[in-house]
Amino acid sequence: MSATVMIIDDSQMVRKQVAHALTAAGFAVSEALDGADALRQLASTAPSPSLIVLDVNMPNMGGIEVLQSLRGRGPAFVTPPLVMLTTEGEPRLVQEAKALGAKGWIVKPLRAFIRGRPVEPARPIQVREPPANRDLDLACKRSKAVREGQESTERVLGAS
Repeated sequence: MSATVMIIDDSQMVRKQVAHALTAAGFAVSEALDGADALRQLASTAPSPSLIVLDVNMPNMGGIEVLQSLRGRGPAFVTPPLVMLTTEGEPRLVQEAKALGAKGWIVKPLRAFIRGRPVEPARPIQVREPPANRDLDLACKRSKAVREGQESTERVLGAS
């Protein structure tokens, strides 16, 4: 019997993309529409999933609230590993999720899932400031190189 992964995301498209990648990798998949739906399913489903993939921003109950609720159930309730899947990258949220038991943080969009590449394990959460300035500098350098390449091409084509 294959391991089951519960996908909790309010976006049907994201749930379907992740489910497709996971089933192709041999996992069974269950889906929940939001945190409240997930908690209902977890309370009534046995056995629990082997892994939970959880969005942060959802209606009714978001991912951080789900983590708080699961943690509040006490040590008798065995919580499967949780990986956050979100558009959020704010270090404060990453740290809060980690403190509540999240084992990984994946930022959407899911190009690897869309292209059908094998699913790789999520890396452990490491909180650090985003390298926004370095990325901006790199983008500016690439833009400049593209402009210079176009100008060079125009000079060559204009000379012929």
